Amino acid sequence: MIVIYVVLMLFTNRLVQMSYEEDINRIKHKRVIKGLPHELEVAIQTFIDQFIIMIDEDLDSIPHQYVVNLLTTLSKYPEHRPLLFDLLNIMGLPMEYGEA
Repeated sequence: MIVIYVVLMLFTNRLVQMSYEEDINRIKHKRVIKGLPHELEVAIQTFIDQFIIMIDEDLDSIPHQYVVNLLTTLSKYPEHRPLLFDLLNIMGLPMEYGEA
């Protein structure tokens, strides 16, 4: 669950220290910023929605297909590849920009 939490912190650009509970409550009310390609916006929002379900239902993880969909969708947009590589690094799959 911590990996998903860190990923969401990347998406929501949170740099201020908050308690875990405060962060969870903040994430529950977040929506994806406008201006992203629609497909990417849907993938990110779906990932956030699944995170909320995981928290509300006290699950250990979200179904892997949501992570795969997010990563696959990010890979289609070169301008978002640094974020893709950050996410892969967080998941223990280190890659540097330019390797893909």
